Amino acid sequence: TVFSRFTSHFSRKRTAFTLAEVLITLGIIGIVAALTFPTLIANYRVSVLKNDFKKADTIIQQAIQKTVTEAGYDDITSFNIPGRHVTTENWAELQNQTTELNEYWLKQFSVTKAVTENELTKLKYSCSGLLGQGGFCRYYDNNDKMYFLSNGMLISPLIPQYGGINHPGLIRVKFDTNGLKGPNRFGYDIFIYESLLGYTTLCSPVLQVNYSQWGCYYYAHKDTSPIDSSKSYWDILYKPKSYWTDSK
Repeated sequence: TVFSRFTSHFSRKRTAFTLAEVLITLGIIGIVAALTFPTLIANYRVSVLKNDFKKADTIIQQAIQKTVTEAGYDDITSFNIPGRHVTTENWAELQNQTTELNEYWLKQFSVTKAVTENELTKLKYSCSGLLGQGGFCRYYDNNDKMYFLSNGMLISPLIPQYGGINHPGLIRVKFDTNGLKGPNRFGYDIFIYESLLGYTTLCSPVLQVNYSQWGCYYYAHKDTSPIDSSKSYWDILYKPKSYWTDSK
């Protein structure tokens, strides 16, 4: 019996790891982490931006409808002037109507502060595009006001957009879903709502025009990628330039 216990004790298999094995395992874990963490972080950021947009889009849509209703109109689209039909008279009418609507617009929000575009620049607020470069913030007169809301959003007044000979007259709203929080990029947290959904559908950082990403709202609202209609809009974020050029 003693021999049996003695033999059993010393014949057990070794279960401990050597220092070399531990270091190799940690090295493998580090490599895997280095490869996967950037993707995980980017996916998390995209998820936050997507949720922020959904909330902001719902707020904007509801506020617009309440504004129009309180002003005695039926729908925001009724103010659109078809392309090639914008005249001096109906453009002046659209401007007057927008001024009237703005009397009700800000009442739909809890505004904490009004700032001009120049003041925003002093706060280090500057727009960039889908690739993080070359954004174009101003699409209406300089020194127009933006408004910080208690929920963290940043919105503009309702803005009449002149159509001219070939383009419709319509109403726009510029908004940032999370204010100064960032990343402050068109198509990420900065969008332009238009009363004629689908009029502006440009959403590409490789086009050499200032308004190349103003139409990203159209795709974000529909949750459709401007590159592949079978994919979600949010798949395009945090992608390199090659993603856009290789997809063309």
